[in-house]
Amino acid sequence: MLVFILIALTILYFSHYFLFCSIVYFFNLSGVGHRLALGVILFLLPTSFILAEILARRSSNRLFVFFFFSSTLWLGIGLTLLTAFTMAWIAWGGTRIFTHSPDPVWFGWAAVVLAGLYSGYGVWNAYHPRTSEIRVKIRNLPAAWQGRRIVQLSDVHLGHIHGAAFLDDLVAKANA
Repeated sequence: MLVFILIALTILYFSHYFLFCSIVYFFNLSGVGHRLALGVILFLLPTSFILAEILARRSSNRLFVFFFFSSTLWLGIGLTLLTAFTMAWIAWGGTRIFTHSPDPVWFGWAAVVLAGLYSGYGVWNAYHPRTSEIRVKIRNLPAAWQGRRIVQLSDVHLGHIHGAAFLDDLVAKANA
């Protein structure tokens, strides 16, 4: 278990280091104060996730739950930023092949806007689940299974984010 935790922490901190390097480059953060502040923030964010996870498991205090929600929200946004900045680096590198001096700030802003829009959609989607009815034809289905329905619920974030009331609403939607 300790090895798993160390690997997870390493991935978390190195991904935040990648974000740090990307933000510094694409937005030309040359001031020592700005770099230091960004570095401290990007160090504390994965640390906050670990702390929030521990606190939320020990108590259902509203403050701890809010802290947990905020840190997991950042984890999702951070992962999206990681992907968007990876795409920005690739696009910037590809553009450098054809032009001599593409302005990196445009690639940085494109990554931030893309990550923001995608994260906003993700949050909205988490609070507005949808249902779909899919008909599947299966050959040689035993007679006992013909006409049956199967319900699949996935990625519902039950626990500190969504509780029993949310699950009850999902069950009601599925039954409808």
